[in-house]
Amino acid sequence: LSLPQLALVVFVVLAVLVGGVLYPMWRQAVDTNRDSRADPHHIAGNLYFVGDPADTSFLLVGDKGHMLIGSAGRQAAHKIADSMEQFGFEITDVRTVLAAGAKDSLAELQQMSGAQLWASDDDADVIASGGTNNPNVVFTPYKLLARAGITSFPAARVDHRVKDNETIRLGSLAVTAHVAPADFDCTTWTFTVRDR
Repeated sequence: LSLPQLALVVFVVLAVLVGGVLYPMWRQAVDTNRDSRADPHHIAGNLYFVGDPADTSFLLVGDKGHMLIGSAGRQAAHKIADSMEQFGFEITDVRTVLAAGAKDSLAELQQMSGAQLWASDDDADVIASGGTNNPNVVFTPYKLLARAGITSFPAARVDHRVKDNETIRLGSLAVTAHVAPADFDCTTWTFTVRDR
């Protein structure tokens, strides 16, 4: 075989390998992991872990309704609701969703619960734009993917913008926001848990 013919044979073999073998294996792994779940558990007092394997979400149970703290990746809202139900809590009892960052299922969580969404100023802009207006994305191809709708997500309505060290109250619950600098895309929430 001549060099161009050999190159063509190698190209065809690689194309068949990628298209016929590797892509189906990758697709099966993605589909399998899409609905993977983490075991929800009671941490202490009125605090529960209800997240999924990729993202943390915590349920803080209160006398006037519940707070959901954290983030949720794509298609995680139903997993969070299912985890809450395992403890006997309903997603509709959540009154406040506290964003830990600009993640995409916050719109779905907000819609399922009817809760008010609290986020830092920087996160609020990204959440409200559906991820298309994220100043932390500096690599041009990623910006183009977001603007084309490939990496964007449904925009959520941000009801309240929280400042650093601001305390949010819901009945007996009091949660304080600690907003990281804009480069970190993170809000940490602190609160007191009273264990038995």
